[in-house]
Amino acid sequence: MQRHRTTIAVLLAASLALAGTVLPATAADPHPAPVAPAADPVVLPVDPAEPVEIGLVLRGRDPEGLTAFLAAVADPDAPEYRAYLTPETYAERFGLPADAHAALIAELAAAGLEVVRSVPQRTSLSVRGSAAHVSAFLGTPLEALSDPLTGLRHLAAPTEVAVPVAIADRVLTITGLERRLPRAAIDPDDAPPLPGRGLKPVDLARAYGFAELRAAGIDGTGSTVAILQYGVDTDEDLAVFDATFGIEAPPPERIGIAGGLADAPDDFAGEATLDTQVVRAAAPGARIIVYGFPSTFSMALAVDEIVSRGEAEIISISYGKCFLPGEYISDAEVAAGQALFATAAALGVNVFVASGDTGAYTCHMFDPEDHRPTPAWPSCADNVISVGGTFLETREDGTRFRETGWQDYLVTAGGGGGVNPVDPRPAWQRAPGVENERSTGMRQCPDVAAAADPDTGYHVFFTDPETGEAGWQMIGGTSAAAPLWAAMAALISQVAREEGRGLGGVPGRLGFLPPELYRIARETPEAFYDVTRGGNLLDAAGEGWDYATGLGTPNLATLAAAIVAALPEAP
Repeated sequence: MQRHRTTIAVLLAASLALAGTVLPATAADPHPAPVAPAADPVVLPVDPAEPVEIGLVLRGRDPEGLTAFLAAVADPDAPEYRAYLTPETYAERFGLPADAHAALIAELAAAGLEVVRSVPQRTSLSVRGSAAHVSAFLGTPLEALSDPLTGLRHLAAPTEVAVPVAIADRVLTITGLERRLPRAAIDPDDAPPLPGRGLKPVDLARAYGFAELRAAGIDGTGSTVAILQYGVDTDEDLAVFDATFGIEAPPPERIGIAGGLADAPDDFAGEATLDTQVVRAAAPGARIIVYGFPSTFSMALAVDEIVSRGEAEIISISYGKCFLPGEYISDAEVAAGQALFATAAALGVNVFVASGDTGAYTCHMFDPEDHRPTPAWPSCADNVISVGGTFLETREDGTRFRETGWQDYLVTAGGGGGVNPVDPRPAWQRAPGVENERSTGMRQCPDVAAAADPDTGYHVFFTDPETGEAGWQMIGGTSAAAPLWAAMAALISQVAREEGRGLGGVPGRLGFLPPELYRIARETPEAFYDVTRGGNLLDAAGEGWDYATGLGTPNLATLAAAIVAALPEAP
């Protein structure tokens, strides 16, 4: 998500020098310039031979059955409670039938389109062809656009893409031709060096109740966190971070999909650096896999691709769009999310998503003149975990002192939250405060929260790829809170593993967490710090669940104990 953030330079002492060299420090304006007004994309020529990749979200064989299964898997009284599927069992039960899948691939080949990725759950296909072939197949012209917000060039359709009639019985929607791209940016500016500030690993552990877990050797070892990324960080920056905080762990694995990572724009480098270092700060022993995608790639399709690889049941996303279907996001992308996030939940995968940094007014980050209250997508989508933001104050020893919902009226910044415009509220979203005067029967967000205000941001080492300037920065945003929650889930998974508990006979397997989080909030409220002050620029934080901070922030040792106690023994 676009972040209003502060970066503060540390006065580097000789003891922080790496390989005998004292690294330069940078800092940035704590109140960045307002977002430029929205503008129509600049239309550029399209080469008919230019390769284009699109995503096809496939129709499942039993959508009503999938809805019933998702309800049952979250219902303690149902026989299928927490009996999550594998990609293969999902394919046989809910995926596109194998013969229809094969026939579709043959039809695409006949149209000059190559299937470059197919997932075992048979829920999506990634297809590549020339612009001419794709245009002919879809029956729509294509335009080359220069995004006025990011400067990135991409191909898009001038209007909403309709699924061709010949394949409409097998294809739910088409993705990859969005006119608006998701947002995320860190643009360091020069400023005088200031004393080092920012939340360090020990501060996070003390403030959020997992210091005792870390003291007992719980550091995420054996757990895997996947980060969906449009940018790329560097091993060199992470090496400085690790050396400073005494972390010994292998660098992240980086896997580029559809040309991701290799052509990652510099605009997204700061986001990539933040996400990786926040996970490292809380769960230094966890395996980190960065899955890099181009920014034109559907986030829903990206989640489906990560899920298909089966290496991580914890995913972090720090990007998003304004959740106004047909305006800032297409109906096709929303439909893709509804289908593919449900698949992830059926497989027991947790997707933590930043709720946005312009409070309850997510469209404002695309257009400062748009003041309609709107949550962020995919954060407020169904079957993900929406992570809101707080202003966290700590004592000198790092322990938690006070926490409020993050809102800064002067720069229109704050944690996102609101009401989903299309998805009904899931049965598991029950806790004090959920039913309120703004409730409409639809999904509400966020679910949880963590520190996000840049005035109490995270300690991050970042090298600006455009200038080469490197230094410690204090960075905030819900795009730090989401990977923090993902890292804390990795700690909980290790606790379960070491206690020999997990779902499906797999030690450490937690399953889809939202039903458990809301159950624990009802039965063990001390597992959360209830944030009752502040807000999200529209809604005030209050007792119980609220639109600014959800259920609250974690008292992790207590939360982990409650989650693990409810898991069955596993060999």
